[in-house]
Amino acid sequence: MQAIAESEHRPLRSIGASACDVTASTSALLAELFEFQSVRIFIGTRPLGTDLPRVSHAVSSGQGLVLVESVLWPPGDYEVEFDGRVYCDGVYTGQTVAHLATATRLWRQILPRGHQVRALVIVYSEGGGRMTLPAGGRGDVAWVRPEGAVPAICRLGMEGKRDVNRRALATLIAATSVQG
Repeated sequence: MQAIAESEHRPLRSIGASACDVTASTSALLAELFEFQSVRIFIGTRPLGTDLPRVSHAVSSGQGLVLVESVLWPPGDYEVEFDGRVYCDGVYTGQTVAHLATATRLWRQILPRGHQVRALVIVYSEGGGRMTLPAGGRGDVAWVRPEGAVPAICRLGMEGKRDVNRRALATLIAATSVQG
């Protein structure tokens, strides 16, 4: 969990909880994916040679990779503009998913041909109240509440060929170093 920086400069930030706490909650949530033989979960991954922020989780299964960020936000109506900026109730939050869209594109270039790479933002709700998540969001970034996370990951990253690609795994392992 130390690989996830606690910073006000993080493109997606929780409100009311630390990045480490939300990452731990998501790790527990994703644990049920281990029932599938080909699933590997990486914490704190970013493409080598970039200064992109580390993505909290990367779920690999066969030729699928789902990059997962998770946040705890207050109730509200959330939207994402074409440039990745996140708005709540019409007000810019100072947050963005542009880094996640960029990481998705880079991983598509890095991983062996045939890999499908998608991104998912899991939004935990702080307190009660109505919360509306972006519909689709920017490009390949999907949004979901915690109860829908595992089905969404299965739908986004576990379709198609299930054989583990050793080159892809080696690349992900190297990109998950806790250094820097």
